Amino acid sequence: MKRKIKFYSLKQKQVGRSYTYGVAESLKGVLNYINTLDIEDKAYTIERKTCFISNVSFDEENDLYRIIFKSASSGYRSDLIDVRTLIERPNPKNLTEGEGEMTHAIIKFESDDCLLLLETNGKGVGIKKIVNYFKYIYNNHKQDLGEDLPSLLYKEWIVAHENLQEVLNKLNRIKTASVFVEKSVLGSDTFNFSGRTQNVKDVVELKVSADYRKDIKAFAIETMSKFLAGTTTVVNKIRIEGTDENNANSIIDTEILQKVDSLVVEVNNATGEVSSVDILNKIENLL
Repeated sequence: MKRKIKFYSLKQKQVGRSYTYGVAESLKGVLNYINTLDIEDKAYTIERKTCFISNVSFDEENDLYRIIFKSASSGYRSDLIDVRTLIERPNPKNLTEGEGEMTHAIIKFESDDCLLLLETNGKGVGIKKIVNYFKYIYNNHKQDLGEDLPSLLYKEWIVAHENLQEVLNKLNRIKTASVFVEKSVLGSDTFNFSGRTQNVKDVVELKVSADYRKDIKAFAIETMSKFLAGTTTVVNKIRIEGTDENNANSIIDTEILQKVDSLVVEVNNATGEVSSVDILNKIENLL
């Protein structure tokens, strides 16, 4: 069976005009604490989906965590259909039960950065729920975690393809570049709108357009370079529109051109689930 592995980089959010480091310390504290919790205290439910960490182990030598998330959707029990015969029968499960899904992840710490490699499947847990899960555990147990633990104010960033700059350089002309930034920049010295942004979305789009028959390729390349290097901390993503060597319209979106690897993993023939040992070993080999 094939599984896609997506790469994410967890970064601390900018708070006001200061930049708070400590994502590694915060997350390690939460992950170690989760290991001490009873199973019912690990649960996080949003709408009808409940998720929790069923297993987390720390590799001290390589400074990484191997994690298995489990999730299930409940609240319904439609009839079961045999796909071979199309015969239906009542579903015996309770409304509080749902089919369990596993999602595997590895978190690797490097200085103040945190790289998260996440198995992606349609029924498992996505990056948004995982980040919210960590925040939920922190907010509900921060008294036990200790006052000295830095607040979990991080956000997820994608890790773009290594050849993204090469793709950008091949564009013949760049007409527009949309830079999506944290709304905190509106309170900077440039805008000074800090008292008027309460109802503004967390991410603001700044769109730069070329003059008639002009090109902003140099601006786009510089902006993308800073984004990929991580030297700009408030940019969430970049979307660039231009024309390629054949004069056809082309779009580069860092959220779409995310680094993704595919793995062939072993499957339990009795349940159809992937082998946790196999997939975690193969995810770790991608580092």
